[in-house]
Amino acid sequence: MASPESYILFSQTSRPFGTRDLWGPEGLPGGIAGSVPGLINGIVTDVPLSAFDAFQGTEFVRGDWALFDLVAAGQSATSAALTGAIDAAAVTADGRVFVAPPGPRNPQVAFDADPSGGVSIVLADRDWNGIKNVEVFLTNAALVYDGPEPDVFIRNVVDVRVKLGDSLVTEEGPPRYASIVIENVKRGEIDAAELGQLHATVSFASNGEGWGNTFVIKGNGSSITLLPGDWAGGTTALDGFRNIVNDGSLTHVVVTMAGDSSFDARAVKAMTDVRAGEDAGFLYVRWDGIGYDASDAGDALSVTFDALAARIDLGLHLALPGPVPALGPVTLWRDGVVIETVNPAFVETVLDVDPGTGEQRLIVTVDWLASRSFDTMTIEGLGSLGAPVAEFGGAFRPRSIVIAETPGRLTGSDGSGSLLVAGPGVNVFRYAYGDNVDTIWNFERGQDVLVLEAAADARIFETEDGTVVLFDSPYNPPYDPPIDERNGITLVGVRDLAIGTDIIFA
Repeated sequence: MASPESYILFSQTSRPFGTRDLWGPEGLPGGIAGSVPGLINGIVTDVPLSAFDAFQGTEFVRGDWALFDLVAAGQSATSAALTGAIDAAAVTADGRVFVAPPGPRNPQVAFDADPSGGVSIVLADRDWNGIKNVEVFLTNAALVYDGPEPDVFIRNVVDVRVKLGDSLVTEEGPPRYASIVIENVKRGEIDAAELGQLHATVSFASNGEGWGNTFVIKGNGSSITLLPGDWAGGTTALDGFRNIVNDGSLTHVVVTMAGDSSFDARAVKAMTDVRAGEDAGFLYVRWDGIGYDASDAGDALSVTFDALAARIDLGLHLALPGPVPALGPVTLWRDGVVIETVNPAFVETVLDVDPGTGEQRLIVTVDWLASRSFDTMTIEGLGSLGAPVAEFGGAFRPRSIVIAETPGRLTGSDGSGSLLVAGPGVNVFRYAYGDNVDTIWNFERGQDVLVLEAAADARIFETEDGTVVLFDSPYNPPYDPPIDERNGITLVGVRDLAIGTDIIFA
């Protein structure tokens, strides 16, 4: 459970790698709560998250750290009314949060710690890294501000940890909404998992890939925008930085959301790892009207479709006048060019007898064919077997077919679900069955990755809108497993994605 009261905690040291559990000095209030994979010194390493438990009922103001509670007159009782907040300038007497001589490690800060008017912590550009760490926790009771400015605004602090809300259940009605703006941050965390809705804008600045460059965001019904920093340059009073990186290219952003949310990273070069989570939505697809033509192509049987196909379950029952042939490769073609050869694990042959005619027949099943769309499939070794048994649903009749590009609009949705916009950096989007309907823009083939987790079975096909991924419902019997249109992802404007690189089954 988080702290019973709101607080603001400042720390001046991060050793050795800027992670929350190593804020110094020894004995500093506040613990950790798990970790996520992040970047430390340019290497993917687990980064501890804050437990937001620093409040101890007493304010501390020292030369290298300070803890300010947001209860009137420093009251520590959990039932104390939040009628205001301490005045940091009154505590330190000179507009600085630490009790120490003025200097690069104790710069002046525009510090308004009254949540009724929004919490604001601002350092001048020249003092970037002058106060290294700040942690803010605002309970539901503190989130009463309803003005035009954000509930929390923090600028030019290197490591920023913020928790907004302490319960999704409120006596006053719906869960709390809060907005936050963090500018020119190198690393940190926004925990809004116990907040109803979050509106967050975060911009990034880094003095290099050394130490930590990871920012973590957790929220429900979120609107998250990532922006480049605007640190104006010039020598800082502390470390002489001249070339801080503002474009986010050194930053790893880990996002976990739920509900109908939006995520927009188009303006930054950050590496992102996004789990959109469960939301609402329904995706519909038009499946019918796909024609085909079957012919012999030398020793191969060739099936050509009127539209490009990205996945097909093709079941053929063929009369077998002689011995079972040795099947050769099953190959997929597009515009006369080989796209890929199907893994033999997805090709099954069974010798059978037609129960109506007593005729010996060969059942050939080709399943989960393509990582890219195709228009023709050839099966070597079947060219001399003659026509398939017509009673089996018509000649070369697929059991099911997921098609790609055909005239008209193939997909649509009910307008709900999450909207995600990838940035120019490497973006990873994670999904499991039940995450419902999302739309992803700016997905870059060969760079970004769609991860389908928990052994999710999915069908992948192309439409005029782009690639669509639909999960197979795990609740249907094995002989009727079509798609669950309540769960789908549309990658707008993207085609020819490859299984194993662009799309990964984890």
